[in-house]
Amino acid sequence: MSLRTPVLVGIAQVLQRADDPADARPPIELMVEAVNNALEDAGATGLRRRIDSVRAMKGVWGYQNPALTVIEALDLAGAETGLSVVSGNQVQAVFNQSALDIQSGRREGIVLCSAECGRTMGRAAKADLELDWLKDDDPPKLPDASYGDTRWTRHEMEMAHGIQQASLCGAGTARPWTGTAPVSPSCGRASTGWRRETRTPGSGGR
Repeated sequence: MSLRTPVLVGIAQVLQRADDPADARPPIELMVEAVNNALEDAGATGLRRRIDSVRAMKGVWGYQNPALTVIEALDLAGAETGLSVVSGNQVQAVFNQSALDIQSGRREGIVLCSAECGRTMGRAAKADLELDWLKDDDPPKLPDASYGDTRWTRHEMEMAHGIQQASLCGAGTARPWTGTAPVSPSCGRASTGWRRETRTPGSGGR
């Protein structure tokens, strides 16, 4: 096996089940613990010195550079920081890119991490409790590298009629024909939900 063959050397998962959202730890603390446990799981004492990139998958939180906090907390000084966009496929995409970076020699050791606190968020919303970690960092701390496309993918006509999620698009156009109430007034207009022509007709647009 080549010395440049990417190998997964450590893995860890941290779970919390705090009934009171005020007692729950924020996502960044879970990330730090998970990365530390993964480094311990690897069983290689010199591994920390080989880590030269920490890449976080964006979640529902305001941290703009969580990888930097992980680096500072675990003494991984000198490592590059990275952050993906919010996307269901970005975990696999960043994993693939990381493997290529190691294989090509651009990187020696890469940490991938993320955390979500959906249960805590739900309980906090019911209790009308504000969670500080949902706010953006101030001042912002931008990562060295970003992963994923941040360009807006919705058409102006979709935005004009309130169609911002695939689930709303399907329900908003189908319900007027079944006689049931629409998801929202803007999504439920049959005149705009169903058109015999595209907005911008052309040879490739029918």
